[in-house]
Amino acid sequence: MEGMEHTLPTCDPQTGKGDRDVPAADRGQAAEAPGGLHLARGGAPPPVPKMAGADSAKRRLRRNINQNLGRDYCWATEAATGQPCTSRSAEGSNLPYCERHRREGDGAIQVLDHPEDHGVGKIVVANIDLPKGYKFVYWGKRCRWRGCKGEDRALSFRANGGVIDPLNCEGQQLQFMACPGPSERSNTKCTDVCFGRTYDKQLIGREFETIEPVKRKHQLLQWYGSKDWFESRGIPRTNVGTAAYPAPQRKKRRRQEHEPRGHGEGDQKVTKLH
Repeated sequence: MEGMEHTLPTCDPQTGKGDRDVPAADRGQAAEAPGGLHLARGGAPPPVPKMAGADSAKRRLRRNINQNLGRDYCWATEAATGQPCTSRSAEGSNLPYCERHRREGDGAIQVLDHPEDHGVGKIVVANIDLPKGYKFVYWGKRCRWRGCKGEDRALSFRANGGVIDPLNCEGQQLQFMACPGPSERSNTKCTDVCFGRTYDKQLIGREFETIEPVKRKHQLLQWYGSKDWFESRGIPRTNVGTAAYPAPQRKKRRRQEHEPRGHGEGDQKVTKLH
């Protein structure tokens, strides 16, 4: 009819079928070429769909700390450059480390023998200036406390989840952190962030972080929890810092005498300076 536009049905010369022979739901879809390649009408390849979560997988750094953010990328620092590792965390692992740094350890720190006191054993020293809040993972195999082979270095995991046993775990550096001596203080702390499920059979871990800036060549110290740890093993608790590898010193205390009314001269109050 005049004034109306007519559209002729198209026909496939190979099959003899036209658009009217194809279900309406399938019209306009890409045709499949030999070899399984889907081609849009006109022969051009279809656009590559954007992967779900692609933005979240982009490597980003933590604010004010030169370390990868999140768990998608390795937390370690490259020893040669002092810059964050650009590799992704090992696929299927609970730990935020690539395969290489899980095996070799974080380049931001190194494990050394104590240069003066062999009774201390090994120590952990910063390779670079570490800022407050730099994160590590204390990792190992999950096991029950009873029968734990590395009980001297075991760390509690989730409630009812046993302990983290780092024994014979190559690349696990934090297990060698020394305990501060009588005139020293700790500069790291363990947080409540855990890596792995309560009854996980893979390697698990717990987050540690620096609680103050740690200069290059200075030691990282971990408080073992009680002086009983030393007494039960017959080990004297001594200072671990040296001239080559200093340890943070405890802040001095100042006694302030107060004589409130009604109290004798012997009553004193101790104020700790922060």
